[in-house]
Amino acid sequence: MKTTRLSGILFLLYCSLCFLFQHCWNSEMTPVKDRKDSLKKNVIDGTLSIEKIERLDAQKDSLEKQFDLKQFDFSYPTYYHKNWWGIYGIRDNALTAGLDTIGNLFLFSNLVSDGAGKIQHDSLLLLINDSTWSSGETRTSPLTPELAGGTIEHGYYTNKNAIEILQAIARNPNAVIKAEFWNERKILTIKLSARDKKGIRDCVLLSAVLIKISAERKRLAFPEGK
Repeated sequence: MKTTRLSGILFLLYCSLCFLFQHCWNSEMTPVKDRKDSLKKNVIDGTLSIEKIERLDAQKDSLEKQFDLKQFDFSYPTYYHKNWWGIYGIRDNALTAGLDTIGNLFLFSNLVSDGAGKIQHDSLLLLINDSTWSSGETRTSPLTPELAGGTIEHGYYTNKNAIEILQAIARNPNAVIKAEFWNERKILTIKLSARDKKGIRDCVLLSAVLIKISAERKRLAFPEGK
């Protein structure tokens, strides 16, 4: 009787040890493998991301050759395209663009009058073939005296509509593109020059590269900059 009871106790102890061993195996060994696989995946993803950042940095360096970076008209560093001689407020009717160092775009318009007549506008309409884009309202500067006795007006657009206008211009570098300036009526229509289309396209491309670089660095928890 004692032998039978002892055998039963030993059997239960054996079963307990087997259960404990199996539990330890499942809870400790498998996660280690998972962690190794996860670490391997992170290393691969991280390497690919670093390579992607390096490619984007090379694109940024190439595009930046078309710009001057300075803090002049705004409260933050801004890229000034060399197509517009590194300034905003050029002395002819035009659409220009700019961006800051994290890729935020803006649209900038110039209207020049030969006399003292009012040319104040509050919106513009972009026309490419049969498609149109409206800017919505803009922040417009007061008229500024010109050296030759005329006046110049600057419009500054930062809303979503303005960004869509810039992207539309960038997608159609060879199209005939016109811009209409409005207040209560249409004031003026201009045809975008090759100079303006090229400058705007470069702004849009550089903006996209800067935004992608920032996203990759954040994903890897890298500090901004090299």
